[in-house]
Order: sequence, then structure tokens, then C-alpha cells
Amino acid sequence: MRMPTKNIWTICKALLVLVAASAMVAYAPEASADSGRIVYAIDVDISNLDTVNSIDPGSAAVNQQIYEPLVRMSSTGDIEAVLAESWSVSSDNLTWSFNLKKGVKFQDGTAFDAAAVKAHFDRLLDPKKAARARGAFAMVKKVDVASTYTVKFTLTEPYAPFLAVMTDLGGLICSPTAVKKWGDDYPFHPVGTGPWMFKEWMAADHTTLTPNPNYRGGKPKISELVFKPVSEPSARVIMLETGQADVANSIMPDEMKRLERSKDITINKVSVLRGWFIGLNVLEKPFDDVRVRRALNYAVDVSVITDEILRGTAKPLTAPVNSKVWGYAGQPDYEYDPAKAKKLLAEAGYAKGFEANLWVPASGAGFMPEVPQAIQAMLAEVGVKVKIIPFEMSAFIDNIIKDPAESKKSGKHMVMMGIGARTGEAATIMDEFFSTGSWAPVKYNRCFYSNKTVDGLLAKALQTFDQTKQRALLAEAQEMVWNDAPWIFLYEMMGIYGVRSNVKGLQWLASNYILFNTVQK
Repeated sequence: MRMPTKNIWTICKALLVLVAASAMVAYAPEASADSGRIVYAIDVDISNLDTVNSIDPGSAAVNQQIYEPLVRMSSTGDIEAVLAESWSVSSDNLTWSFNLKKGVKFQDGTAFDAAAVKAHFDRLLDPKKAARARGAFAMVKKVDVASTYTVKFTLTEPYAPFLAVMTDLGGLICSPTAVKKWGDDYPFHPVGTGPWMFKEWMAADHTTLTPNPNYRGGKPKISELVFKPVSEPSARVIMLETGQADVANSIMPDEMKRLERSKDITINKVSVLRGWFIGLNVLEKPFDDVRVRRALNYAVDVSVITDEILRGTAKPLTAPVNSKVWGYAGQPDYEYDPAKAKKLLAEAGYAKGFEANLWVPASGAGFMPEVPQAIQAMLAEVGVKVKIIPFEMSAFIDNIIKDPAESKKSGKHMVMMGIGARTGEAATIMDEFFSTGSWAPVKYNRCFYSNKTVDGLLAKALQTFDQTKQRALLAEAQEMVWNDAPWIFLYEMMGIYGVRSNVKGLQWLASNYILFNTVQK
């Protein structure tokens, strides 16, 4: 029976109106964005502008402007050349060679060549550096300079989606000269080959970039690009409506409907490879019992969340990966059934329910606090009392990447997280989120799921170059993970952006980031 969850959402919606009204009263406008610059009101702060240590969405949004990778995933999900001219793989699938573009320079004048690429990846892969992006490139054994403009990556074993891995955030190349010059202070002096150069970073206030006058694709036509972290959704909308911001991300569904009627603002609904879930720490009771994990899935009415809170801008997850990801294999729904949830909890010895912490980010990547609030109420209906604990993004990242022992000390029970399919294919994503070898802090298996059969299927899939065979392996692995329910599977969503109507030339990537090199105003 759905009436209780709809009543819950009615209450949540009323609270949202009150919060938004308070924010509008409290918000003090700044000077309007002028015609010579673009102001991007973004929902999360920036924490690190060194790409080997940047895994948060705020930092990545800025880094995409300063730096470039060898290859990138385009808006359609295809892999396109950026700093690489071409590439090939050896007959044994262990060595990947990239021929680099010639005449490219970093913003500090350093030549971009194979030595620069090697220096970047040597630093990223150095175990003594403990770079946060290192796990994504764990299959790389060594990087060698074959010639001035050819670099070779030798892998520990064949890795079918390696080219897709090279599109990851850690693959954005840093200037070796700047890294050596600034040392530990390099994140405050970032230098890449991209169209935008770093000017200043004022934590929690703004990050400003200026055009690279020597960019090979042409100097950007806007004089400044400003990233303004604004966590409160209503405040971002106010900035957009008053012209203080030219672009705003994570527009809330209620605001979206209203802004669509404005002649001054265009709403862009962007298909992105992102989903949301609640990870369950399977090393801790009661989440070590699959009956409990399945019960929580049956207790959450995801359709109420997607239809009434997210207003049709999202749809339920039907697999452990986004449905647009290559290799996706749809699974049968966990239909909303609180009676079945209670029965499973009773069978597991929790007829009276239990208490647990739910960690959530305070903002970012389309997060809406009304969602965990609704889930909290739904779970209460089956006797599960959840305490919601919000963290600012940097603290959230620091906490969720802790190892099992530290996670236990911290009280990690349930964590609401987003899954972004950065590589556009299921093999890497499944491996990073579900393999035993990917337990935090190594990769993204942050709730310590482990299934030896799944490990074997994924290991084989990663080494299988025949796409038909790889799909079959991935489908079997997805079915097992779905049934093991290490997550409460929630929804996949669109990226909702508000853009002033006089702003043209934005480029959206499938990874949910914007490129501003051709923007005009």
C-alpha cells in the first residue's frame, strides 16, 4: 500500500518549501556576472586541483578545463582522441602504444611529449605517493618512453577496457615542470595543456580560470571562467535568475518546471551515466545477512522517489550499473513490498527491526536531502530506525574511503553514494565497485562486498576481448550482485542544468562534466 509513502513525501515537500524560503531571505546577492566572464554556480566545493588526487566532482569539474587526457569519453559515450593522435595494442594485449600530438605545450611552456606522460603516470602509480586515483590504473605495470612522441603502457595482464580506463580523471596530464617546482603545493599551482589556465582558488568561495592564449584549439572567447560553490539549490537558482550566475547545475525538479517557463533561462536535461544507491557495510551486523539486505530493498518505494520527489528526472536502477552503460544487463525489480520486508527481517532475527547510521553528502552530483529523508521514513515503517548523518563533500570522501577497521570505528553502516560510469562500460565499473580486491581505500568497493564467484566472473570479463563473451560474463555477475543486494538500489538520473539564454557553446560530456572552451556570451 503506497499511501504512507506519499504522505511522507507530502511532509518532506512542505519542509522543502520552508527551507527554500529561508534560503531566499538569507541569501545576499553579489555583483552580477559581466559579459566578459562566465560564472558557474556548482553544487559542491573544490578540494584538490592535482589530478592524481582529485576524485570528487567539484575538483573534477575544474580540472577538466585546465588539463587534458590522452583520450576522452565524448558526449555520446564514444572514446575520442585528445592528446593522443592514435593508439594500438600488442598481439598479446599487454602493451598499449599511444602516438602523441606534436607541438603541444603546457601552459608554463613545457613541451608535451612522452617523457611528460611517463612522469605523470610514474607519480600517479608510485605506491609511496598513495595517490587517490592510483586504484583506477592498478593494471599498469610500467610506462616507457618509446620515442619523443610515443609512450608505451605495459600491463600486468590483458585488460580489455584499458582504453576506457585512460579516460579516467587521473589520466588528466599535469606539467612535470610545475609538479617539480611546487612540490606539495602543486594543487595550488595547477598547470595542464587545456584551454583554461589557473588564476586563483579561494576555498569555499570561488575558483577563477583565465583563457590559455596559446591553446592549439584557439583561445576561449570569454575573459574569465568562475566556479562558484553554492550548496543550497534555491540559492543557485536565485543567482541564475538574477544574472549573477550564467550556468547552474543540479537544478531541483520543482525549480526546473518553473524555470522552463522563463525566456531568460534554458533548461538542459543531459543524459549522464550516473546512478544513486545506498551501500550497506556487509562486514557489520545486520548487513552481513542477505535477508536483511533484500528486506531493505523491498522496504523502499523507489517509484515514489523518482516520480514524486525527482518528478520524472530519474528512473529506478534495474541493474548494478546505469542502463546506458555498455554491458548493462537488466534485472527484475525489487518491488515495493513492506510485508515481505518485515517477513525477511523476522527470518533474520530482526522482527523488531534495528538501528543504523546513514551517511550522506550534504550536497553534490544531484543529491537531494529529501530522498534520504523519505527513505528514512519508509524504513521506519518496517522497524528500521535510521539516523541520517550529513558530511560536507571533502569530509564525506575522507570517511567513505577508509578501510574496514577504520570504517568500523567510524560507525559506517549505510552510505548514500553516486555511481558514475566514468569509463562508459560495465566491466571496469563492476570490478571497481564489487570485486574483493577493490575494497576501500584501493578502489570504490566502500562497503566491502565479497563474492568469490563474482570475483572470478569479473576477472575473466576484464581479460575477454570478444564482446559477446564479455557481455555474457558481465550479465552473470550483475545477476549475482543484484541477488546479493549489497546496496539498496535506487535510481539513475539526468543532469539538470540551468543556463542563461545568452550563453552558447557549452559542451556536455557523458561523464556529467561541462567543457567551456567554446562558450560564448
